[in-house]
Amino acid sequence: MSVKQSLQKLALYRWAVDTLYSVVINPYRAWQIRNRHKNLSGENEKEIFKSIYESNTWGDSESASGTGSSLKATDHLRIQLPALLKKYNIYSMLDLPSGDFNWMRSIDLLNIQYTGADIVPEIVERNQAYADNHRKFVVLNLIEDQLPASDLILVRDCLVHLPFEQALRAIENIKHSPIQYLLVTQFAGSKNEDIPMGRWRPLDLCAAPFLFPAPLEVISENLPGKFKNKSLALWRVKDL
Repeated sequence: MSVKQSLQKLALYRWAVDTLYSVVINPYRAWQIRNRHKNLSGENEKEIFKSIYESNTWGDSESASGTGSSLKATDHLRIQLPALLKKYNIYSMLDLPSGDFNWMRSIDLLNIQYTGADIVPEIVERNQAYADNHRKFVVLNLIEDQLPASDLILVRDCLVHLPFEQALRAIENIKHSPIQYLLVTQFAGSKNEDIPMGRWRPLDLCAAPFLFPAPLEVISENLPGKFKNKSLALWRVKDL
């Protein structure tokens, strides 16, 4: 077989694999995830998210918090986030939900007092292995617990899993806290739809029912394809 024929055969093989993945495997994987969410157990948000964590509902091999918490998915964020924190003189940060701390632990936060919080006690207990003089981990419910004073709260990939009622309650809880800035997942231009607790959909926080003003800053997550509008957007809490 000539080199040309070998290259043609290799190209055909790659095309077949890509086609199989896009036409069969990827849709089946999406179907699996959708149907897992239909069977989430629990009567409240704590039980539901504990069920998600224990069953690895989002099905990622690197992070129990899902593919959005992988190092690959956060490549751009891990570069841009420290610059934003420095620009706005952030010296204390509450990360809620912190999930399994998979991507955040790769960022140098030595000049920041970091508090990682999650509603699932088992996740927080596991994260204690990363606690030190600059980092601590606590159990908190974003919707109803009193939030500690911080320069900034990071709420990444959280409101997108909450029904409107609970998402609005979480925002009100932040507004009544002593926190100065909110950095939160934003999908500008998306159509907002209500969901059951624990499901997922994109949210545009500048649209109803949230009606946030224009953000101070936007960090694109630099994702390809359908959700290329995913970002972290920054607001002053007093402006909400």
